[in-house]
Amino acid sequence: MKERAFVIGDIHGEYQMLKQLLTYWSPEEEELIFVGDLIDRGPQIFKTLELVWSLQKEYDAKVIRGNHEALFLDFLQHPNQAWDLYQRNGGATTLASLNHLALDEINDYPLDKLVNLTTENYPYLMAWLENLPLYLEYGEWIIVHAGVDLQLTNWQQSKPSDFYWIRDPFHLGDNRTGKKIIFGHTPVKFLNATPGDLSTWHHQGKFGIDGGAVYGGDLIGIHITQSGELLKEDHVTHH
Repeated sequence: MKERAFVIGDIHGEYQMLKQLLTYWSPEEEELIFVGDLIDRGPQIFKTLELVWSLQKEYDAKVIRGNHEALFLDFLQHPNQAWDLYQRNGGATTLASLNHLALDEINDYPLDKLVNLTTENYPYLMAWLENLPLYLEYGEWIIVHAGVDLQLTNWQQSKPSDFYWIRDPFHLGDNRTGKKIIFGHTPVKFLNATPGDLSTWHHQGKFGIDGGAVYGGDLIGIHITQSGELLKEDHVTHH
């Protein structure tokens, strides 16, 4: 792995912002790592996924499983049980975008038909979702979507859903992992003390980089080294 990495926060289909943020990335010198939540809610989910897949193929970019990827996988596997929760979390936007349907057309389809349509159009999608790692260790860093269970002696034993759903116990807990932790999931405007502050949140070696792009906030990328330095942060502002 390269000595430096560029880590990108929650995108949620904000394809134009992602394209702009990638101009700050140096492919020769930096690994590219996404903290998850590529999908749901935003305007261009299909194009976002296509771009990320091409970056994985060409540059071995890494994608961590976000709660939205977990919800999507659950829906594809158990449509009837999972639909209510997935729909409440913006799932219809992903299904519409991937299958080139209007949002209001989604309700015209039986759920199993939507699943079949999606998996026929993207035969590799299910395996891709299933294989997304829950976290990545990069030198002195843990990179994860939501956080880890800081009550445990070994954070790696956190239950799978904590890696992509946990909030307060992680934000407020003592970081005794011996590593620095980068996460997304909770927009920084809810974590920073000053209302409207969209800079990276940091506390006890925990760094929150979800700028809330899909809610009119920023898309954040941070440059780090394996030895634990945070070199700088780049923001793309919502237009």
